[in-house]
Amino acid sequence: MTAGGFHDGFAHGMRVIRDAILGRPARHEPWPGEPMPDLKTFLDAYGGPTMTAAEFDRMEAEWLRLLADRRRLFRRYVWGVRAAGWTAILTAIMPAILTLTLILRSLG
Repeated sequence: MTAGGFHDGFAHGMRVIRDAILGRPARHEPWPGEPMPDLKTFLDAYGGPTMTAAEFDRMEAEWLRLLADRRRLFRRYVWGVRAAGWTAILTAIMPAILTLTLILRSLG
């Protein structure tokens, strides 16, 4: 699985929730996704200032593809963090809902 996807986001969200429950200070963890290549190196790989229009079009298409992949992975990462939050909320609320349901059933 690619670094920075849903699984990494879920794990990060659960660590944040665990630290909050235990009263630990918040710590910054950078997104584990692959960094974008250096623009100068990327341009030089396609010929730098001497590239033709066709080479520039190929380079631009590749750069936009890399940006789209990064955006897609980051979206999955954020969904993982959100899923961890909802999991924690449901884990905390479900026992109370089940207890209340059993009490109401026993009364009526």
